[in-house]
Amino acid sequence: MLTFEQGTPSDKYAVSVDWSFGRFGATARATRYGEVLSPGTTAANDIVLEPRTLIDLEGRIDITERVAFALGADNVTDEYPTANTPALNSTSNTPYSNYSPFGRSGRFVYARLSYSW
Repeated sequence: MLTFEQGTPSDKYAVSVDWSFGRFGATARATRYGEVLSPGTTAANDIVLEPRTLIDLEGRIDITERVAFALGADNVTDEYPTANTPALNSTSNTPYSNYSPFGRSGRFVYARLSYSW
């Protein structure tokens, strides 16, 4: 029952700005995920995942009328969820809970080349 009641963020807020000027564009986004309960097999093994704010940034340029290039990063500040306790991570293979609303992989940097017709 805890999974349904407290296994998702207590709140989520997002602020996003999208800017463009001629051939150039940029997007900045901040998303705050509230507290999440990661229930264990007993109440003693429950973990509260602390609130986190993630920042995503992207810059874009239109190279031609049909070709565009973007460079960006999700989770720029490299945030991770609250770590599992040693009792729940005895093999060192599960450092973070699967209940994290934003994953467990940290920063993601990307480049994108797109063609439109």
